[in-house]
Amino acid sequence: MLWLYIDGKLAGSAKVDGSVNLSVNSNWQIGRNEEFPSERVFHGAMDLVKVYEQPLTPEEIAVLFDTERKILSERLN
Repeated sequence: MLWLYIDGKLAGSAKVDGSVNLSVNSNWQIGRNEEFPSERVFHGAMDLVKVYEQPLTPEEIAVLFDTERKILSERLN
């Protein structure tokens, strides 16, 4: 299963068949669908994108999001 969190909240999920290889040798992209290269392209900005090798719990994601938000807030003030 693949889960997508945006700003610390679950925004979507998808069932993934078989194992997923996210190694540096694997061909994967964020914001674009490899099967349809000219379609389904994200137009916008992304920052603080993180990929983890193991699933995180919703609680772990909330803690990470809150920590990053506090750090960013302190930098801006």
